[in-house]
Amino acid sequence: MSDIQLQALGRGKIKVGLDLIYPHIDGQGNLTANIGQSEGTGNITGDEAVYSIKDFGSCSITIKFVRPGLIEVTQNGTDTDCGFGKNVTAAGTYKKVSSRRPKFGVVVQ
Repeated sequence: MSDIQLQALGRGKIKVGLDLIYPHIDGQGNLTANIGQSEGTGNITGDEAVYSIKDFGSCSITIKFVRPGLIEVTQNGTDTDCGFGKNVTAAGTYKKVSSRRPKFGVVVQ
């Protein structure tokens, strides 16, 4: 299950942590997964936050705050541009699962 951690930092900034997974069956019929991870600071404007990843190409992650406890995420850039494994994407709808302060740098399983 993919996980996105967010923490408002104030002054229009947000800390973003991405732990993404793309599960699939390999050529021998075994369940395996490709992953993508990233962490950094983005900018908040209105009801959206944008986090850019520039280490591998041109990639930006846009987080739209739809309503309390629900975000819609779009990814501008390929899995390679973002430094993710094959077919891994941050795009999707995510529901809040915890009100605890995020622990960045910790892989969620």
